[in-house]
Amino acid sequence: MAREIHDELGQTLTALKIDLSWLAKRLPHEQESLVEKTESMYELVDRAIQTVKRISTELRPGALDDLGLADAIEWQIQDFGKRTDIKSTFSASPEGIVLDRDRSTAVFRICQEALTNIVRHAKATRVSVSLNTGPNRVSLKISDNGQGIEESQILDPTAFGLIGMRERARYLGGDVRISGAPGKGTLVVMSMPLAGREDVDAENTDRR
Repeated sequence: MAREIHDELGQTLTALKIDLSWLAKRLPHEQESLVEKTESMYELVDRAIQTVKRISTELRPGALDDLGLADAIEWQIQDFGKRTDIKSTFSASPEGIVLDRDRSTAVFRICQEALTNIVRHAKATRVSVSLNTGPNRVSLKISDNGQGIEESQILDPTAFGLIGMRERARYLGGDVRISGAPGKGTLVVMSMPLAGREDVDAENTDRR
């Protein structure tokens, strides 16, 4: 979907931008209203192109395709540390973890949302992130030394970032657990099966 949006809609908008540029160069300068209208349309199309790029990136971060999951998260952590001056560390075991596209995207986005929440609310000076895979599951842990999250905040129905993290994991048969205490930081733990969703559904049916 991300590639279709980027390629099809992005190319169409780019072609429209080129045509508007061609038209603007051929309008008589004395037709000020037409010139201004064309320039306004050009800017609108340019914003639409940027929106398409943002949406396609949000659906499937390019870093995942370019680097792979572990390296993409490591890059994300390094960039986070540079932007926020929060000391940030990352570890992965084993190295070179490979997941399917849906799981890679979900894990990356959950990590991204957790880091965003740290910036907004935690007042932390240190963040630690680890990514691990076992025989059947992948786990992601994000901890900080900030002011800590309270139970009421974890259960807040308007905390859409936390809700989104849980929904991403739940869709793929996983879960996100959040814990913390005032003055003792916050811990986010995501666990997700490596099996496909249909395999998880079949397994759950067998257990019944």
